[in-house]
Amino acid sequence: MKHLVPTILLAFLMGAASLSAQDLNRDSIPPANTMVAHPDEEPEYPGDYYALNNFIQKNLIYPAEAWRAGEREPGALRFIIRADGVACGLQPSGMHPTLYEEMKRVFSLMPRWIPAKKDGRPVNVNYTIPTAPIHLYDYWDTAMPYHVADAMKKIKRYTDESKDFRQGLNATEAEELREQAEDIVGFTPENVAVASPLARLLAAQGMHQEAIAVADSCTSRYKLMATIDTDYEGYPEEFARLFRQMEKEGNYFRVGYDGRDNIHAALTYALVCDVSGNDTLTRQAYAQTLGVITDRMLLQDFRKPGKTYANDMYRQLMEEKIRLALSPRSLGNTLGRSDVNDVLETHTYGDAMRVIDRKVEEGKINNARIQQIDTQLKDMQKNHSFHANLGNKDVLNLYGLYALVLYLSEGMDAQQQYMDSLGRESAKLESYFNKMERKIGKHQAELTNREAVIRSLAFLAPINQADGTKDGQRQQAKDFYRYRDAVKEVYPLEWLWE
Repeated sequence: MKHLVPTILLAFLMGAASLSAQDLNRDSIPPANTMVAHPDEEPEYPGDYYALNNFIQKNLIYPAEAWRAGEREPGALRFIIRADGVACGLQPSGMHPTLYEEMKRVFSLMPRWIPAKKDGRPVNVNYTIPTAPIHLYDYWDTAMPYHVADAMKKIKRYTDESKDFRQGLNATEAEELREQAEDIVGFTPENVAVASPLARLLAAQGMHQEAIAVADSCTSRYKLMATIDTDYEGYPEEFARLFRQMEKEGNYFRVGYDGRDNIHAALTYALVCDVSGNDTLTRQAYAQTLGVITDRMLLQDFRKPGKTYANDMYRQLMEEKIRLALSPRSLGNTLGRSDVNDVLETHTYGDAMRVIDRKVEEGKINNARIQQIDTQLKDMQKNHSFHANLGNKDVLNLYGLYALVLYLSEGMDAQQQYMDSLGRESAKLESYFNKMERKIGKHQAELTNREAVIRSLAFLAPINQADGTKDGQRQQAKDFYRYRDAVKEVYPLEWLWE
């Protein structure tokens, strides 16, 4: 029997590995006939099992090739823990070859375990760790490899669209952003929060072909994600029927897709094409952006902005429920060993919740706190959805963005004709566009200089030249943000960049 270290335990036990890597002769694999199937005591990672998760998090450099191939989590890590506590003999277990080689490297750094015991003696055992859902990458926060998530945090001050660089960007800052952003985009070209700033930084540095390539890759990924396969050819009939029903009800969920990010990516591509001087690409890109906005008006397929604290609280409540169910000291807990194994062998929180709920129905768990947690979880579920219909303001903002793209691509006259025609059809749009026209009048001087406006949007920030004076750099930044500030006041650009 292989011994499963439950994924759930790895998600809430605390600790950190403290032993340094040593030469532990990991190539020495014990013979199969020395393996003990039923030890009295299972092996333990030093510190506890969450410490193992921390160890992997700190040491694993996820191979980009495996990630782009769709490799996220192998079903399990299968290996041997020898009687001397050394972890060895990691099996491929269906892993991508590059991920398997990286995991072997990580295992070579692993400290000794507390070995399994039989009749008081250390013994050799086969061991299995289920990896789903959170071991090998940052499942809950960024859904990216841990080292990529760390890089995203380091450059957040550059990629946060709400922050400005009123003093400009110096060469060192620009290079730091470019290097780390390129690594991130190598893993996730559709990550518009990084791809857009990177493309606009490259454009600001005069690297126009590179900027177009980054932006094109990002918007192309969104183009694929936005496509709904209505045939479902090759799907089992029960799944195809379910997906068709979800689509009919407007609940079709495309993993990773957000309509707002799709517009952001398309507009970035159009802008960097525009400053590159490639007129053919620019016309096509702006037309594509208008098409993306039109589709979003029809489908309203936007991800509802999440509340991080609510998601964290939901997870914490599930973890508390699991701890109470697994603890033999919990009041009203009469689970037997087989019942506990049913919970331990689950791979996700949702599966664990269903098993525990079944044990409650069977009368094996009667705990007041678990009942209270169930009530809290149900209340949170009522108020939570991944997608939501857009409110009136959101819909109006889509029309505002359409007007912006018309101005950028065709000029003020085309924008005015659009606003006049729609204003005659809807009182709400008429009121919305009237307010926009007043703001346009306020910033007429800036908006008349269309080329300066486009540069202020297509470039991430003004790049300070090494031989420039501080006064000159400040004036350059002031002129740059004069135009961007005007656009942000007139059009719903901040809404798009949220």
